[in-house]
Amino acid sequence: LSRFERQILKPYGMVLVTGPTGSGKTNTLYSSMNRVNTPETNIMT
Repeated sequence: LSRFERQILKPYGMVLVTGPTGSGKTNTLYSSMNRVNTPETNIMT
């Protein structure tokens, strides 16, 4: 988990989340965006 957090906190990059239905993809993406969402951050979806 700490490895994933280090990756999403970088100032560049892309995250691709895949998996079967019900595996938590949406929860993962929403919690990740919530973690990095600051006025200085530009999030493109």
